[in-house]
This record gives sequence, structure tokens and C-alpha cells, in this order.
Amino acid sequence: MENNETCQLLKQYKKEKLDIFEKICGNLMRFHHKKEQMRLRGFNDFNYIGLLKGFYDENTHSKVIAEFLNPRGAHYQGSIFIEKFFEQLGLNDNHELSKWEVSTEYSIEDCIEKGRGRIDILLKNDNKYIVIENKIGAGDQEAQIYKYIKCLDKNSSEDDILVIYLTKYDHDPSSYSLDNCIIVNDDTILEKNTGKRLAKYRRVHYNDILRWMESNLSEVENISNLREAIKQYIKALKHILDKEEDAMNLKDYLLRDENKDQLIHLIENYEEFKEYSQEDEKCKIIVESEKLDNTIYEIKKFIRSECSKKIKEYLQESNYSVINGHEAFGNYAKMSYLLFTKDDLQNGYILFFENQDIKNLKLGTINCNDCDSNDIAYIRKSCEKNYCWDTIKTKKCFKLTHISSFDSLDFYINYLKNDLDAVNAIIERIYGLLS
Repeated sequence: MENNETCQLLKQYKKEKLDIFEKICGNLMRFHHKKEQMRLRGFNDFNYIGLLKGFYDENTHSKVIAEFLNPRGAHYQGSIFIEKFFEQLGLNDNHELSKWEVSTEYSIEDCIEKGRGRIDILLKNDNKYIVIENKIGAGDQEAQIYKYIKCLDKNSSEDDILVIYLTKYDHDPSSYSLDNCIIVNDDTILEKNTGKRLAKYRRVHYNDILRWMESNLSEVENISNLREAIKQYIKALKHILDKEEDAMNLKDYLLRDENKDQLIHLIENYEEFKEYSQEDEKCKIIVESEKLDNTIYEIKKFIRSECSKKIKEYLQESNYSVINGHEAFGNYAKMSYLLFTKDDLQNGYILFFENQDIKNLKLGTINCNDCDSNDIAYIRKSCEKNYCWDTIKTKKCFKLTHISSFDSLDFYINYLKNDLDAVNAIIERIYGLLS
């Protein structure tokens, strides 16, 4: 009797799972059909930014931004775009906007024996300068910000130089880039050894560039080629900011609230679903044409990215200094990490996920009793240059304390059901070890 009941339950469970798989296939087919219809009506994935060197190429973004800032640019709209830029950032300028000169890859000589360099975007108006250092994904270079300031026109005062640090992750330059400088009050760069004020400072997020471009769009509604160029760039900005909700993008489609339950079942039973789809010819064609493997990977990458933002916010609210926050849980690193401290690495921690996944989450500790000052300085510099783990694993003073491993599948499922519960589970473990 019990065996029969068990068999019936198993058959019922298998039938329910197959029914869900059938619904998922049906949903994928509807998405694919809708996308094909949109293509027939002229919708497409074309974007000139993506076709050049990719959406994340900093030089490409610098050239586009500089061209719109240039009052003598090929847009022939004079100073309207640079005026909008100043308005967006709340910058006061008494100089005539049409006189600003704009350059990209501006060469800096080795004036302080720190090596040569190139400023991503430089705006010049008489003795007044705006230095824009553009960071989407690349790490800082040695003494970048310091030598840019020191090697500009010696006739300029500290009020004549503004350094704009443009990032996707809303962070300040590292001490490796600042070298002999510090940022105070979020608006001033001081020289450490003299206490001299060197320049004004602004941290700018790519969201500001997006809003600037959206305001530019309203100025060119009757100029078709400029309007379309700006629309294309806005779309590229939304892509790198993960704000683009594209009806033709399967990742965005599956992450919609109405599809969340199916997505959870899909991630939870993905290997079984792939086997099922191989036996259904129509489903197999859709799974392969929509590159479902890549989509599931992109969804997990998105969840990890959102997780890292929340962990970083928690650490900053707890008065920790995040040394390598902008590359935390990076999309491309084999091992993703976040280095944070309260006492300039005299008591530092490194949190990392192995193999771009949630399981094997660990917390490493560095303390001054085991590491001498040279070790600490070397570790810090390596982490700021994004070589953190390769360096730190060779140091005997580095102690690795394991947080009990997370089940990656459970994490993704719980995140989709309630993102706060999943992230808080990690934060609670971190807090327990730090308290």
C-alpha cells in the first residue's frame, strides 16, 4: 500500500514538473515569436557604440562625450551641450563657454618623475582646466591623478583645476592613483606632505552622463542625425548601467515579475529542463536560438552584481573603508573579491566568492601582528591594481577564515523570491565574524 502511494506521489510530482517545463517552453516560444514580429516591424539590436570596440570601451565613451562637450564639434550646435553639462553637474563658470577647448588622450610629460600619462578628456579655457578621468572597468594607474594635476599649466591656481572622476560604480580614485594626494570634504584634493590645496574635485557617476544626454536630446528634436546619434548613445549608457529593459532581451523578459516563478523553476531544475527540451523539437530550436545557457549565466551575474552593491552599502554604513569596491565581485575575474578595512589595513578583511559563484564564500583577515608595514603596503597596492588574490595568497601573514559555504542554487532561488533575505544571510555571517 505504501509503495503504491509513493509511486503515485512520484508520478504526480513528475507530471507537475513536466507541466511546468511545458509552460516554460511555451513562454519561451511566445517571447521568440514576439521578437520575430518586432524584427519584421523594424526593431533591431543595432548600436554603433557596441559595433566599435564594445559598450565598455572607455576610449570610445571618452571620444563621444568629448565631441558633445566641444563647442566647435562636428554637431555645429555651439556651446549648447557643454552648457547642459555644466548645468547637470551644478558647475559654476564665469568663462565664455564657446572658448572651451576639448581634447582626448591629452599627453602629460614626466614632470615629477612619475612617468608619462594621458588624460582621458581635458577641457581648457585660458588657465582654467577640467580633467575628466573616465573609469568604466579598468583599474587605476600609478599616480594618475597626482601627476595630471602637477603637470598641468604651472600658472594655474588650485581654483583653476577641477578633477572629475567619472565612474560606473560611484567610487573615488584609489590611493594608488592619488599617490601624494588625499581627497577632503568630497570636493578638494590636497597634497599630503605639504597640506597644499591642489585642485577642486568632483565624483561623477555615469547616471549623470545619461541625464545629460537625455537633456541634450530635447535640444535636437528637429535634427534627425543628431537625434538618432544621441538616442543610440543613451541606449549604450543604459546598457552599461544595467538599466536597459529591452523587449528583445531574454534576460530582462525572464526577470519580469510575471515570469519570476517560471525563472525560479528554470534555475532550480535547469539540467532536467535541458534534457526535456532536447526531446521536444520546437522547444529545442527556441532554447538554442535564444542561447538560454548564456541567458541563465547573465541572470546569475546580474544577481551577484546586485548582491555586491548591497554588501558594499552595508560595509560603508558600518564605517568600513572599501579599498577595492569598484571591482567587487567583478563579472570577469576568476575570483571575485571585496577588500575593506577600518584602520588602513592594520586590521583589514577580504571577502571573496570563488569561481564567480556564491558557494565557498570566505572571509580573509589581515592584521598588523602578522604583516609588517612593507607587506601591508604591498598588499594594499596590489589590491588597488586588481591583483589582490594573486598577491595575497603568497603572503604567509594572510589568514583565511572560512564562512560556512553557501549553496549557490539556494542563494539564487532565495534572491529571486526575496532579494533582501538572500543578501542579509551573507551580511549576518559577515557581521558575526566582525563583531
